[in-house]
Amino acid sequence: MFDKPKEKVFKEKRPTISITIAESVIKFLKDLCNNLITEDGKKYRLSWLIEDMILYIITDEKRLEDFLNGLVGEAPEEEEA
Repeated sequence: MFDKPKEKVFKEKRPTISITIAESVIKFLKDLCNNLITEDGKKYRLSWLIEDMILYIITDEKRLEDFLNGLVGEAPEEEEA
């Protein structure tokens, strides 16, 4: 489980990474962002939403376990030679 305080995470530098996401998922997330604003009234950025969703999962042991058990399959066993 990720246990770094969120306040410290929010202050960290954010390097750029490249990921691919299905167009329908991007549209859904952008639509969510259109209905969200920050505490100071700014538009909520897509990257913030994705990071917040990830933090929501990895900062709680039960949510992380549920995610890993429900959405991620187990690695296939290697065949013996």
